[in-house]
Amino acid sequence: MWAVLVIMISDFVMASIPELLVEKAKLLKANGNNFYSISVGNHMLKNNLKSVLNNEWVYNHDNSSVHSLHSMVRAIPA
Repeated sequence: MWAVLVIMISDFVMASIPELLVEKAKLLKANGNNFYSISVGNHMLKNNLKSVLNNEWVYNHDNSSVHSLHSMVRAIPA
């Protein structure tokens, strides 16, 4: 079976993802598939799909840079 790499590019201005879809994505991830997101704009992914993602990036249109949210969260002191 082939592993799949899914990259979602969006402004993530949307309603919650249906729980059935999230559960299917979790099953696919458990079978070796990878899920990533690139947020374009000022909105971050704030719904139940975050539990499926391997990593999230944010594109900053002011300076054309991309930052990993996972790295940014680890850098914040507790």
